[in-house]
Amino acid sequence: MCIEIRQIGKFVKLKDIVLASLLGACGGLGILTTNFFHAMIPIPGFGALFFLPFSTACIIIARSRIDHPAAATITKLIQQTVILMLPGGPTVTKNPIMIPLMSLDGVLIDLYYRFKPSDLAESKILSGLLGSISGSAGILLQTGLLYLIIGADQFFLAKGVRFFLGIFVAMHGILRFCGGVMGSAILKAIPRRVV
Repeated sequence: MCIEIRQIGKFVKLKDIVLASLLGACGGLGILTTNFFHAMIPIPGFGALFFLPFSTACIIIARSRIDHPAAATITKLIQQTVILMLPGGPTVTKNPIMIPLMSLDGVLIDLYYRFKPSDLAESKILSGLLGSISGSAGILLQTGLLYLIIGADQFFLAKGVRFFLGIFVAMHGILRFCGGVMGSAILKAIPRRVV
């Protein structure tokens, strides 16, 4: 028996909704590890050593296994909603207004997959690049919006902020690349089942 829900001109199976919810919740629960890693390495940004690759892997798995045009976006929205309610992570993730902006990487992955569908389980480099580029684009957009809201005078008040932002974006890109490769490896390891 298969329960189907009509959405955006395409049927979404109940198993796809459950899978998106589980992957989104698991990716969101990874935010709890940021406090642990930050306690071990008390440098800003190092709390995401586990969280960013893990959450990106969940998005890649969802995009590959769920047959819906917005699979990665839905999974990322669920992740961000879970992150909003849990402790850990940067304070910008605790603002409900930022949820759509934080979900941009899911939208970009879905857009790429819509125009060029590919087997993410077979292409680790493509999965890594999708995670890295979409995540870095989201970070740059968030930074640009903060720049516009706060203003140039306040944003670059401290010296070296541009250098720090460059390292921040590069670190996110590297960790998300690792997550994309990890997601591809997990996809290759688990068999595709038809229910």
